[in-house]
Amino acid sequence: MTPRPPRFAGFASRLAPSIEAYLRLKTALGRRYSAERTTLRALDAFLTTVDDDLTTDTFAAWNATLGRLTSGVHRNWLRVVRNLCLYRRRTLPDAFVPDPTGFPKPHVSVRPYIFTTAEIVRLLHAADRLDATPRSPLRRETFRLAIVLLYTSGLRRGELVRLTIGDYDPCDQTLLVRESKFHKSRLLPISSDASRRSRRICARVGDTGIRSPQRVR
Repeated sequence: MTPRPPRFAGFASRLAPSIEAYLRLKTALGRRYSAERTTLRALDAFLTTVDDDLTTDTFAAWNATLGRLTSGVHRNWLRVVRNLCLYRRRTLPDAFVPDPTGFPKPHVSVRPYIFTTAEIVRLLHAADRLDATPRSPLRRETFRLAIVLLYTSGLRRGELVRLTIGDYDPCDQTLLVRESKFHKSRLLPISSDASRRSRRICARVGDTGIRSPQRVR
């Protein structure tokens, strides 16, 4: 039996067929596109109120309603819509495509703060003082491992909190980081210390009967 294509309910504007076809294509390629879907729902809702297609004028009018967004988020929303328009132009040569030179400028990069060795040691000591809870009996061990991973592997915070026990491979000493930036997954080698602590937590999970996945809490 051929699986049914995913449905994307809630789109009602004249642009709805293009949005739905675009999302079906992206999800078929393995991408979640949840944030992009939120942007396209907002555009679709606006076009429904004006009962018009996406044109230079309607795009400018919708863009004017996005002043509440920060410049970086605003730019990304417009970029998402432009990608949809480029997809649409494959079958409609005259379809409108916004000019990216008029998009807001990206955020100025924030200068990163580099933790000193002494600060990391204090964080590890603080983790050792954490009390276990009914929902997180390995709270102390989990937070200590989290600090080690963040400090030694370059994981992003969002990647860290999505990790589960099953993402750790003790043989290869790697972590499977699922659908991270740009919707891609990757294998990340970790340090011997992080691997040793990961094995300890896996063993404790088995000893205590905790069901995996065990996430940072």
